[in-house]
Parts: sequence; C-alpha cells; structure tokens
Amino acid sequence: MIKLTSILLGLSCGLFAQGNYSVTHAGNGCGGADLTASFANLGNHKQMNVLATGLFTREFGVVIFGDAPAAVALPNNCWVWTNLVTAHSFRSDTLGEWSFKFSWPLDNYAQFYIQVGTFREVTNGVELKTSDCLHAQHTR
Repeated sequence: MIKLTSILLGLSCGLFAQGNYSVTHAGNGCGGADLTASFANLGNHKQMNVLATGLFTREFGVVIFGDAPAAVALPNNCWVWTNLVTAHSFRSDTLGEWSFKFSWPLDNYAQFYIQVGTFREVTNGVELKTSDCLHAQHTR
C-alpha cells in the first residue's frame, strides 16, 4: 500500500509540473540598466530569480509589476512599458545592483510584466535609468 501511494503521489506531482515558464522582452529601457529573470526548481514551486544591474549605485529605485502592456513616457526619452498593478521601492547596492527571489506555485498559471528603475537628483533635475520590461508567464 505504501508503495502504491508513493507511485500515485509521484504521478500527481508530475501532473502539477506541466506547463511552461518563460520570460520575454516587452520594451526597451534607458540609461544602461539591465534586468534578467530565470527560474529554478523549488519543490512543488518554481523560484523566480530577478537581477537588475547597471543601476545607479546606492540610489533609490522602484520595481513595477503590471498585467498589461502600456507606454508611459518619462523624462529624457525613458519609458515604462507596463500598466501599474503594484510597485515597491528599493535601494541599489554599491555595485548598482538589486535582486530578489520569489516562489511561483506549479499550479498557478499566470503572467505579469516587470520593470525596474533608479533615479538620482542632478543639478538640473532628475537622472533616470530604467531596465527593459520583461513579460513573465506560466502557461499550460
């Protein structure tokens, strides 16, 4: 009985693992910042690892999550390429980097857009660096 339960549990976990996780480009950033995202196995979840590089060092920034494409103009020919569902502030490190990880359940089929940027005050205003916008999704 234990052997049969183990086999059935293994098969059911395989069913939840169906689907495809992907990240694609959804819009160009400005100022040289870069955003990458990758997926790693984490039990019955995927872990999404996000890394922003080329940001201003030790400056405030924002990560924007959206659920649809958009085109929002910022100063200096910079753009935000997603609508706003939620945003969170952060502070970049001494290398001009910021990273975070989160868990994405295998049975949660969804999609979102993500873009980050940092800013700093300069003599004549504000200087911006935004990453490319990424579209992350888990499809069946």
